[in-house]
Amino acid sequence: MNVNVLLRSAAIATAIVGTMDPSWAVQRETPRPIDVHVAGDDSPAGRSAGAPVIAQLTRLLGREATFDGKAPAVARLVIGGTSNVAAGSVPTSFVSLDSPALPNVSVAVIDDPRPGLVGWKTTISAIVDGRGVAGTTSSIVLEQGGVEMARVEHGWTQANERAAISIPFVPPLEGAARVTVRVLPLPAETNVNDNAADVRVMSRARRMRVLVHEPRPSWAASFVRRALEAHAAFDVSAYAGASKGLAVKAGDAPARLDRHIDAFDVVAVGAPDELSQAEVEALMNFARRRGGSIVLLPDRRPSGPYLTLLHAREFDELLVEKPMVARESDGGALRATEVAVPRGDVAAADVFAAVEHRGARMPIVFGWPLGAGRVIFSGALDAWRFRAMGEEDFSRFWTSLFAGAALSAPDRINVSLAPGIARPGEDVSIQVRLRGSELDASGGGIRVPAVRARLIASSGAQEMIRLWPADVPGSFEGRFTASAAGTYQLEVASGDATSQTVMLVAEEARHPSGSADRQRAIAAATGGVVVGVDDLAPLVRAVRALPPSHESRDMHPARSPWFVIAFAALLCAEWTLRRRAGLR
Repeated sequence: MNVNVLLRSAAIATAIVGTMDPSWAVQRETPRPIDVHVAGDDSPAGRSAGAPVIAQLTRLLGREATFDGKAPAVARLVIGGTSNVAAGSVPTSFVSLDSPALPNVSVAVIDDPRPGLVGWKTTISAIVDGRGVAGTTSSIVLEQGGVEMARVEHGWTQANERAAISIPFVPPLEGAARVTVRVLPLPAETNVNDNAADVRVMSRARRMRVLVHEPRPSWAASFVRRALEAHAAFDVSAYAGASKGLAVKAGDAPARLDRHIDAFDVVAVGAPDELSQAEVEALMNFARRRGGSIVLLPDRRPSGPYLTLLHAREFDELLVEKPMVARESDGGALRATEVAVPRGDVAAADVFAAVEHRGARMPIVFGWPLGAGRVIFSGALDAWRFRAMGEEDFSRFWTSLFAGAALSAPDRINVSLAPGIARPGEDVSIQVRLRGSELDASGGGIRVPAVRARLIASSGAQEMIRLWPADVPGSFEGRFTASAAGTYQLEVASGDATSQTVMLVAEEARHPSGSADRQRAIAAATGGVVVGVDDLAPLVRAVRALPPSHESRDMHPARSPWFVIAFAALLCAEWTLRRRAGLR
């Protein structure tokens, strides 16, 4: 077989292979896909704040990693804080935009306040972190729809400081309102992604239920009742024992204190020294299991069975000629010439009103927890005599105190969400707690009724939410993923009790920045790292330590230009040899 035959055979074989177009799969190493998330602001403007970090990582890693978000991520990178990122299935790392040499303030923690009443002041509390801020002053504003609603100032005294901030807010409408707590940037501050956080404020248009119980007629309780009845926010029922066998009732007040008082938020008792031991025990159960508040309005030095309710067991009776004024934070005040002052220290109690006498501050209206509820004692024995003095101070004091006590009383079903304002696709945790009065503690055990929950969209679509029992009897936990942006209603029911709360889902929802401890916890749980923008080397090493990514590709050698060149070369060589041999 000569060379011409070999070349011709090779050319024919090449043509046949080209016609068949064979292929086979090969594995090729590709850049590791990294998912990037800018904490606190995922808008285009917010993402641009992380662009320098991505550019620096791209330069350091080259083709070892990609941040375009097209392929399924093998790791997650959070720039600028913690946001609401939870530990997931891929390593999660954090890059702080703060420079240790520059000051920075951030909203670290914020919780949804307790549901309040329309038109009544509620308080929004937040924890604000400051670093490198000694000697400066920050303005913390409360915004709704871009409009400033309130503002407080905080002066920083330490270089690194954490401050608890309280801002008042009055919800104008019933339902859920989205408000923003924002710390205005300091002049030298460069990272402003963590300066704001959103919070959900729930408000209801309901009346607060109060029972005023008088075993015998009491001026102290009667005039407090009249002040509450004059306010439309209160639904007041009353019972007064006028004499033996004769009583005066208003509303649906029970004739004696028993389990029926669970229907009220607050029980005020005039002349409590006339209470029986059974009624005292009923009040204890009301506070411990129902979570209601008891307001004791005596008109003489405390004595009798109700002493077991008091934070202090011994009192001194103080008499003065001119009325002493006891003020409280909301502007109301009490005036009295006869007061019952507890012996000993009541530092553990919440003091609502106190008087200055002989250089000492004496609490006369104070409260303390009792189980899930609380007890409030008024030692202003004859304050009712001076109710007309001081521009409605008497009325403002008692309506404010009773409103706070009523709003702190839990509903039959209490529901909380975290976060209350979520982003689409974000996990939302549910905490459900049944009031103690809903549990059956008879027979030596605790029987917990069944609880069911469902999420209702504005379109009417419904989703059932699975709840699991928590550690505390009557408590349940659940989790679901927020859907598209909008307003949703979460309905939780148990027996004949139903609770409805509103959840907001917004694309641009801003969450607190969190703390370095939470960042380290998430990074440790997932295998990530926490670094600063000034030193990305640990993050580069962590990315390089990830398993390399591969993609499968089908190889088609017959489609290569080199295959065509080889075929042409074989034909040309065979033709050249034939010409030299004189063959055609």
